[in-house]
Amino acid sequence: MKKMTNNREDYLKIIFKLKEAGFKVTNKLIAQHLNISTASVSEMLKKLAKDNLVVLYKNNIDLTDETIEFTKNLLSKHRLWETFLLTKLNYTWQDVHEQAERLEHVTDESLKAKLNEYLDYPVFCPHGSIIYENFKESNEDVVGMDSLVINDIAKIVRVHSDKELLSYLDRLGLNIGSEFEVISRDIFDNSMKIKYKDNEIIVSVKALSAIFVSKK
Repeated sequence: MKKMTNNREDYLKIIFKLKEAGFKVTNKLIAQHLNISTASVSEMLKKLAKDNLVVLYKNNIDLTDETIEFTKNLLSKHRLWETFLLTKLNYTWQDVHEQAERLEHVTDESLKAKLNEYLDYPVFCPHGSIIYENFKESNEDVVGMDSLVINDIAKIVRVHSDKELLSYLDRLGLNIGSEFEVISRDIFDNSMKIKYKDNEIIVSVKALSAIFVSKK
């Protein structure tokens, strides 16, 4: 594979994550997530396509089989570092992402393997995202929290690694593994009221779309 830069790797990661979440990936969507202009995205995508790192076809953007595996490996490095920082260095789950972003780009395969072994091969990072080579398929269905209805009982299994969201969940007292029951949905703003540990908690509609759960 052509020598990568941090910027190119970040493009591959966002494309992979969007595809994994079920989105049709477009220039506009990438620009929104990277907070840059669509013109900049178009220019980079042409370079990536020329180097056979992405496939552009009829306004759709895909990764090649090789770049899918490369990106999974990169994301696993990131998530291993998040796990290390949280469990061994006592970082908060809000702060591990930024540090892991720096470390993932300079981690070779030998260091990754030693880190993985040291951490005893974790399956998920602190935000509940998969560490791919340690993950085995499960029968547990994961859905967005915003798809739940009244009386559903569910457990939080993954959240977006967004610092504001993680701080918000901390304020609510929710975390990975929190099990709750849906009590109601607000007819005005569609926020959700849940029962968690005998407390009733209101979760904003903005947060609902970034939280993923398994239903009981």
